[in-house]
Amino acid sequence: VTMGYALIYSIMNLGIAAEHAISPLIRDYTRGLQGSHDNPAGGIIGVYVFIIAVTAVMLVAHLLIFTKKVEQTQRVVVPPDEDDDDRSILEKLKSLPIMDVRFIFFIFILLPVRTLFAHQWMTVPFYTMRCFDESVGERYEWVAMINPIVIVIGVPLLAALTRNVSIITMMIIGTFISALSTLLLLPEPNIYLLLTYVVVFSIGEAAWSSRFLEYVAGLAPPGQVGAYMGVATLPW
Repeated sequence: VTMGYALIYSIMNLGIAAEHAISPLIRDYTRGLQGSHDNPAGGIIGVYVFIIAVTAVMLVAHLLIFTKKVEQTQRVVVPPDEDDDDRSILEKLKSLPIMDVRFIFFIFILLPVRTLFAHQWMTVPFYTMRCFDESVGERYEWVAMINPIVIVIGVPLLAALTRNVSIITMMIIGTFISALSTLLLLPEPNIYLLLTYVVVFSIGEAAWSSRFLEYVAGLAPPGQVGAYMGVATLPW
């Protein structure tokens, strides 16, 4: 189970790494088409259009490949038969993920460290573009690409090495590392500190991120894993 969730998280980040790799190239190309070479943020619309197109292609591929027949043959956990569910409406409401106090406490207590992802997505790019040479700011995605690359390699590796370590222990260690990494950005702007920050943050993320998914799935009753996974993003 631990390796399964590690591979899910790792493969997801492989796509993120690919997007980061080509994003500056698409920006340069579309900025040239727009005639806005002097605008560092120019061409970003081209990246959005490209990503939307890829998402649309993947949506069509999933609809064609993952049919109901495939889902039924590959299903591992069989949800309870709704026709035999004689619970009252109040009992059904009590079984919803949002009514699980332990689960809700768990996902909200992680909000501070998960906010660091927002920091990495929303403020660090501007910090990089404003405080570093144009050669760095114009290629920030390549700096950010270190994160998914470390995740792709580190998550399965750490999961294999720590599969016997409790989930809570790994989450405490991982979130602690991720939180401490931000202190590396306190001194004057330095490209080596920036790169070190991304690497250290990624190592922390690799230690706890897939275990978070594993813990949420472990809390969910049979047939409700999807619902619990969805509610787990509620703090965002």
